[in-house]
Amino acid sequence: MHTNIFAYIEDQRERIIDDFRKLISYKTVSSRHDNAVEFKEASECIISYLREAGLDNVTSISDFGNPIIYAEKFTDSSLKTLLFYAHYDVQPAEPLDLWKTDPYELKVEAGEMYGRGVSDDKGMLIAVIKAIDCILKNGMQLKYNVKILFEPCEEACSREIVSMFSDDNVNIQRYRDLFKCDAIVACDSAMSFEEKPTLTIGIRGCVSCELVITGPNRDIHSGQFGGCVGNPIHELCRILSLMRDDDNHITIEHFYDKVNTTSEDMRSCDKYNIDEEEMKRDLGVGSLLYEKGFTPRQANRIRPTIEVNGIYGGHTGEGGKTIIPSKATAKISIRLVDEQDPVEIMNYVRSFITNNIHPAFRYEIKQEDEGSGATNTDTSCEVYRELFKCTGEEYQMPVTEVKMGGSIPIMNTLNKNLGCNIVFFGTGSPNSNCHGPNEHLSIDSFFKAIRIIVRLLLAE
Repeated sequence: MHTNIFAYIEDQRERIIDDFRKLISYKTVSSRHDNAVEFKEASECIISYLREAGLDNVTSISDFGNPIIYAEKFTDSSLKTLLFYAHYDVQPAEPLDLWKTDPYELKVEAGEMYGRGVSDDKGMLIAVIKAIDCILKNGMQLKYNVKILFEPCEEACSREIVSMFSDDNVNIQRYRDLFKCDAIVACDSAMSFEEKPTLTIGIRGCVSCELVITGPNRDIHSGQFGGCVGNPIHELCRILSLMRDDDNHITIEHFYDKVNTTSEDMRSCDKYNIDEEEMKRDLGVGSLLYEKGFTPRQANRIRPTIEVNGIYGGHTGEGGKTIIPSKATAKISIRLVDEQDPVEIMNYVRSFITNNIHPAFRYEIKQEDEGSGATNTDTSCEVYRELFKCTGEEYQMPVTEVKMGGSIPIMNTLNKNLGCNIVFFGTGSPNSNCHGPNEHLSIDSFFKAIRIIVRLLLAE
């Protein structure tokens, strides 16, 4: 049975890639607020693919911002229901001059597809649709009832879904009922190796903020005031440097109170130790820098971290400008593990800054949302075990279970409101340049994803 449908998928290869190409062309950057038309057109494109695939009740939910997309296919009320999650928004493509190709025009070169979102996450979204399409077009039966949740804002705090499941939404129960399922298949992860199959069994949580430090009430002359008035950029850098010690250990009081790195977690990371020399060559760095007492992979997957994503303030244009700036800002993301609570962690950060900032300065912390905690999969659940088997069959080699250093913040909200297990899936490369220039996904990985989903859903 698999042989016949896999032959059909191969016959449809060019059509599938052409549909993928069209979706890549939409500039669905969720951190921008001036591209509602792009999101509307992208959602209409996806909706047309879902209807063509044979799904029912395909719906665009636009009450909370850009369209959330829902669809379903019910085979038998006695079957379990899987909710497939993916997102169609993307990170900004800038800096554009570092791209070899137009980021919004899918290019195929040497077996790789290049474009913004090919790996994160439009590729997995298309893979879900096309797997279902191929099953139904061949008159075959689904082993599960299927629901679809494609969101427009994963890269920017999932604003729409958070609002939909907010306690302030009088219709919250309606959406809980609409998306009710036995398990979520979150198609927004990747493989940890190029050619070896891995399944993610846990993701870190994340909370992000902007730290703004203010000195004088305006930019001032560095000759007239330099030496007697504090510079907020200097203070910002000093505060940030105090957050870590020489062992790369975070110094914020109580930060590690709910971190419980077990020997089992550490051993699980040893299954996929990285080639440090290859990583250094790939990234162009002289050495790796990580928390003392742990391996690079352990520090990346099962330990919390604080990263400064960007700093700005003062004069950044062409030429010099001798000033002491009024303000300096750092964008910060904090990855969380175990039972770390994002609200508690931000309170610890505020206390740390209050206790360490010089009285010459004021500070403010800005947040778009409260963040999310870590999420883990119950690996004993039926859907995960089935996905584990299907992945091994497709790759024809053993599957390694791993924890992922990244985050899918909305998973906590979905878990809380739907009360179901969450299974993570993705076949992209660990070096696909997600969020960076020249994002890419191999054609082989893309079609492996389609075939694995077919294996998972196809009734014998």
